[in-house]
Amino acid sequence: MSEIVTSIKQYSSNNDINGLNNYVQKICGDKTMSKAKIVKNLLEILDTLSGIPNSSHLLISICEQTIEWAKSSNRSYLKQKLEQRLAQYYYENGQCSKALTLITELLKNAKRMDDKVLAVELQLLEAKVHRKVKNLTKARGAMTGARVDANSIYINPILQGELDIYSGFINGEEHDYITAASYFYEAFENYHSLSLKTQTISSLKYLILMKLMQQKINEIDFVLSSKNAIGYSDDIEIISIKEVSKAFNARSIEMYNEISKKFNNQLFGDEFVKENLTILYDALVQENIARVLEPYSSIELSHISKLVGMEVHTVEKVISIMILEEKINGIIDQNNGILILYDDVKSNKILSNGITLIEELSKAIDSLNDKAIKVIQETTLSTQL
Repeated sequence: MSEIVTSIKQYSSNNDINGLNNYVQKICGDKTMSKAKIVKNLLEILDTLSGIPNSSHLLISICEQTIEWAKSSNRSYLKQKLEQRLAQYYYENGQCSKALTLITELLKNAKRMDDKVLAVELQLLEAKVHRKVKNLTKARGAMTGARVDANSIYINPILQGELDIYSGFINGEEHDYITAASYFYEAFENYHSLSLKTQTISSLKYLILMKLMQQKINEIDFVLSSKNAIGYSDDIEIISIKEVSKAFNARSIEMYNEISKKFNNQLFGDEFVKENLTILYDALVQENIARVLEPYSSIELSHISKLVGMEVHTVEKVISIMILEEKINGIIDQNNGILILYDDVKSNKILSNGITLIEELSKAIDSLNDKAIKVIQETTLSTQL
């Protein structure tokens, strides 16, 4: 282990920002060291910090300081690369506004220099930032730009895999599960060919999840029995998503809860998987409650709770949402803890068409009335003149 790595780890463990800044200043100001050696040392510091958990604030501080040194030393290419790193650090630290400002400026320079590889990397990062702040429209726009540039040049297969993964995320979050599945399949094939096991398993897991979101549970076994996927079917990540698909296929809340506890880290440690499973679980709960309610005109919430195996307050919350979304027609009598259900009123097409016609006639009469008032005012004015 080099002296630099040892020193950086010591400063990081003590969370000593001032000491670390002074150490970097000392390296930058060393007149006996060549600029190439200084650059090598500075990059080693950043690489070391990148591998230390919870050190993003240190990374940002050191990267900003290193950029200032690159400016003063007229190292424009180094400055550009460091600013690209800084934008990544801002994104990882949740400073999305700063990241976007920096990305916008770097992207202008990349397009001016016609550096398409850099443009792809920056637009991919821009898509990640917009996705993080839940602006999927802009995330899609940035990703489209990245893919257009990527298609016109040769790019690193790992970068191509990342483009496919994040394209899958964006489409999945927009509920376009078919397109998302196709991107995850491309990423899976790519990572498998590169023998990147962790990324391959993640891609396969997302692909199965998208099949689950499409209600195509019968296709999951077919996917896992394919030539490239069969070797990963015994991995705990794949087993977890396969087991949870069985719970949804059985329409069993109890089974889902048991599997969730058993594979908690695998199912809920990934935000994308967690969000999609939440959507499926909410639909499963509503479906089970709707099935329970079918024969009743009124029913105690506590009885529904026993039948679906959930807490009374949770059942009440779900039913309230279902009433608001007009999935069931009824009211909750909170004093007595009873759900009162009404027969669904069939819509009267003649009545609704009649109401629409009356509304349109009302608008026409108002418009004619306004014109008549305007004519009277103009006539009165001309008479006075």
